[in-house]
Amino acid sequence: MSSIDKAIKNLEPLMHKILYKFNITKCYYKDYLQELRIVAWKILKKYDKKRGALSTIMQISMQNRLKNLLRKVDDNIIYLENLSFFEKNKALSKGSDTVRNIDLKIIHDKVTPPEQNIIKLFLRGQTQKEISKQLNMNQSMVQRKLQKIFTKIRKLTKQGGSK
Repeated sequence: MSSIDKAIKNLEPLMHKILYKFNITKCYYKDYLQELRIVAWKILKKYDKKRGALSTIMQISMQNRLKNLLRKVDDNIIYLENLSFFEKNKALSKGSDTVRNIDLKIIHDKVTPPEQNIIKLFLRGQTQKEISKQLNMNQSMVQRKLQKIFTKIRKLTKQGGSK
Protein backbone atom coordinates (compact mmCIF):
# COMPACT_ATOMS: atom_id res chain seq x y z
CA MET A 1 0.00 0.00 0.00
CA SER A 2 1.46 3.34 -1.05
CA SER A 3 1.80 6.32 1.28
CA ILE A 4 -1.02 8.11 -0.57
CA ASP A 5 -3.30 5.09 -0.13
CA LYS A 6 -2.50 5.03 3.60
CA ALA A 7 -3.16 8.77 3.90
CA ILE A 8 -6.51 8.41 2.12
CA LYS A 9 -7.42 5.53 4.45
CA ASN A 10 -6.59 7.78 7.42
CA LEU A 11 -8.84 10.49 5.97
CA GLU A 12 -11.88 8.18 5.78
CA PRO A 13 -13.32 9.36 9.15
CA LEU A 14 -13.19 12.95 7.88
CA MET A 15 -14.94 11.90 4.68
CA HIS A 16 -17.69 10.10 6.61
CA LYS A 17 -18.10 13.13 8.86
CA ILE A 18 -18.52 15.42 5.83
CA LEU A 19 -21.00 13.05 4.15
CA TYR A 20 -22.98 12.86 7.39
CA LYS A 21 -22.94 16.66 7.68
CA PHE A 22 -24.39 16.94 4.18
CA ASN A 23 -27.03 14.30 4.99
CA ILE A 24 -26.11 12.08 2.03
CA THR A 25 -28.57 9.20 1.70
CA LYS A 26 -27.65 5.53 1.49
CA CYS A 27 -28.30 5.19 -2.24
CA TYR A 28 -25.70 7.89 -3.04
CA TYR A 29 -23.27 7.40 -0.15
CA LYS A 30 -20.71 5.18 -1.92
CA ASP A 31 -20.65 7.43 -5.00
CA TYR A 32 -19.96 10.56 -2.98
CA LEU A 33 -17.44 8.76 -0.78
CA GLN A 34 -15.55 7.78 -3.92
CA GLU A 35 -15.64 11.41 -5.10
CA LEU A 36 -14.12 12.52 -1.79
CA ARG A 37 -11.39 9.88 -2.13
CA ILE A 38 -10.55 11.31 -5.55
CA VAL A 39 -10.38 14.82 -4.08
CA ALA A 40 -8.07 13.56 -1.34
CA TRP A 41 -5.85 11.75 -3.84
CA LYS A 42 -5.51 14.87 -6.03
CA ILE A 43 -4.67 17.07 -3.05
CA LEU A 44 -2.11 14.62 -1.69
CA LYS A 45 -0.44 14.42 -5.09
CA LYS A 46 0.19 18.17 -5.24
CA TYR A 47 0.21 19.17 -1.55
CA ASP A 48 2.57 21.97 -0.60
CA LYS A 49 3.14 22.68 3.12
CA LYS A 50 3.38 26.40 2.37
CA ARG A 51 -0.31 26.51 1.44
CA GLY A 52 -1.52 25.57 4.91
CA ALA A 53 -2.45 22.65 7.10
CA LEU A 54 -3.30 19.52 5.13
CA SER A 55 -6.38 18.74 7.24
CA THR A 56 -7.85 22.20 6.63
CA ILE A 57 -7.18 22.09 2.90
CA MET A 58 -8.67 18.58 2.74
CA GLN A 59 -11.82 19.51 4.60
CA ILE A 60 -12.48 22.67 2.61
CA SER A 61 -11.74 20.97 -0.72
CA MET A 62 -13.96 17.99 0.07
CA GLN A 63 -16.82 20.20 1.21
CA ASN A 64 -16.54 22.36 -1.88
CA ARG A 65 -16.49 19.31 -4.18
CA LEU A 66 -19.55 17.90 -2.46
CA LYS A 67 -21.37 21.24 -2.70
CA ASN A 68 -20.61 21.44 -6.42
CA LEU A 69 -21.81 17.89 -7.02
CA LEU A 70 -25.00 18.46 -5.07
CA ARG A 71 -25.71 21.68 -6.94
CA LYS A 72 -25.43 19.82 -10.24
CA VAL A 73 -27.55 16.91 -9.08
CA ASP A 74 -30.06 18.82 -6.99
CA ASP A 75 -31.27 21.47 -9.40
CA ASN A 76 -34.65 21.48 -7.64
CA ILE A 77 -34.85 17.70 -7.25
CA ILE A 78 -36.71 16.45 -4.23
CA TYR A 79 -35.40 13.19 -2.86
CA LEU A 80 -38.40 11.24 -1.63
CA GLU A 81 -36.36 9.17 0.80
CA ASN A 82 -35.58 12.37 2.74
CA LEU A 83 -39.25 13.21 3.23
CA SER A 84 -41.51 12.06 6.03
CA PHE A 85 -44.49 9.82 5.27
CA PHE A 86 -46.85 12.82 5.25
CA GLU A 87 -44.52 14.94 3.11
CA LYS A 88 -44.27 12.10 0.58
CA ASN A 89 -48.03 11.83 0.30
CA LYS A 90 -48.39 15.60 -0.05
CA ALA A 91 -45.63 15.69 -2.67
CA LEU A 92 -47.32 12.95 -4.67
CA SER A 93 -50.88 14.22 -4.33
CA LYS A 94 -52.77 14.99 -7.50
CA GLY A 95 -52.01 18.45 -8.82
CA SER A 96 -48.76 18.81 -6.90
CA ASP A 97 -45.88 20.47 -8.75
CA THR A 98 -43.49 18.46 -6.58
CA VAL A 99 -44.09 15.37 -8.70
CA ARG A 100 -42.04 16.99 -11.47
CA ASN A 101 -38.96 16.97 -9.21
CA ILE A 102 -38.71 13.33 -8.14
CA ASP A 103 -35.35 11.59 -8.04
CA LEU A 104 -35.58 8.83 -10.66
CA LYS A 105 -33.18 6.48 -8.87
CA ILE A 106 -35.92 5.70 -6.37
CA ILE A 107 -38.33 4.35 -8.96
CA HIS A 108 -35.92 3.18 -11.64
CA ASP A 109 -36.27 -0.55 -10.89
CA LYS A 110 -40.03 -0.30 -10.43
CA VAL A 111 -40.97 1.01 -13.88
CA THR A 112 -40.50 -0.43 -17.34
CA PRO A 113 -38.05 1.14 -19.84
CA PRO A 114 -40.89 2.75 -21.87
CA GLU A 115 -42.30 4.20 -18.64
CA GLN A 116 -38.83 5.49 -17.75
CA ASN A 117 -38.69 7.37 -21.07
CA ILE A 118 -42.07 8.95 -20.45
CA ILE A 119 -41.31 10.00 -16.88
CA LYS A 120 -37.92 11.44 -17.84
CA LEU A 121 -39.50 13.61 -20.50
CA PHE A 122 -42.29 14.65 -18.15
CA LEU A 123 -39.87 15.56 -15.37
CA ARG A 124 -37.91 17.68 -17.85
CA GLY A 125 -41.05 19.78 -18.22
CA GLN A 126 -42.50 18.44 -21.45
CA THR A 127 -46.27 18.31 -21.81
CA GLN A 128 -48.20 15.14 -22.54
CA LYS A 129 -48.75 16.40 -26.08
CA GLU A 130 -45.01 16.97 -26.61
CA ILE A 131 -44.19 13.55 -25.17
CA SER A 132 -46.75 11.85 -27.43
CA LYS A 133 -45.23 13.52 -30.51
CA GLN A 134 -41.68 12.69 -29.49
CA LEU A 135 -42.44 9.03 -28.71
CA ASN A 136 -44.92 8.69 -31.57
CA MET A 137 -47.81 7.51 -29.42
CA ASN A 138 -51.33 8.60 -28.67
CA GLN A 139 -51.64 11.41 -26.10
CA SER A 140 -54.21 9.45 -24.10
CA MET A 141 -51.72 6.56 -23.91
CA VAL A 142 -49.11 8.94 -22.47
CA GLN A 143 -51.67 10.15 -19.93
CA ARG A 144 -52.53 6.58 -18.87
CA LYS A 145 -48.85 5.67 -18.58
CA LEU A 146 -48.17 8.73 -16.40
CA GLN A 147 -51.11 7.84 -14.16
CA LYS A 148 -49.77 4.30 -13.85
CA ILE A 149 -46.28 5.57 -13.00
CA PHE A 150 -47.56 7.98 -10.35
CA THR A 151 -49.67 5.19 -8.83
CA LYS A 152 -46.51 3.08 -8.56
CA ILE A 153 -44.66 5.99 -6.95
CA ARG A 154 -47.46 6.57 -4.45
CA LYS A 155 -47.44 2.88 -3.52
CA LEU A 156 -43.65 2.96 -3.07
CA THR A 157 -43.80 5.95 -0.76
CA LYS A 158 -46.67 4.51 1.29
CA GLN A 159 -44.59 1.38 1.85
CA GLY A 160 -41.81 3.45 3.34
CA GLY A 161 -39.93 4.51 0.23
CA SER A 162 -36.58 3.12 -0.84
CA LYS A 163 -34.52 3.54 2.32
